[in-house]
Amino acid sequence: MQSLKTLLIDNPKIFNPFDASGQRVLVVDDNQVNLKVAEHFLEQYKLDLSFCTSGKECLEKVNQGEKYDLILL
Repeated sequence: MQSLKTLLIDNPKIFNPFDASGQRVLVVDDNQVNLKVAEHFLEQYKLDLSFCTSGKECLEKVNQGEKYDLILL
C-alpha cells in the first residue's frame, strides 16, 4: 500500500505546488519548532523567506523599511 506522501506529494499529477519565486514572506513565531515547520512547508513554493521570533522584532523590520508580500504571525 502506498503512503499518503507517495500518493499526493510524489505524484506531480495530483500535487503540483505553484511557483511563488520572489515573493517575500516574513514568518513570526516565538517557537523555533514552529518556524522550522513553516520553513519546511513553505520552501516548496520558492518564496523568499525571512523569520523572526517576536511581534516586536517583526515591527522593527517593517519600520526599518523591510517590505514583505505576506507576514504570517
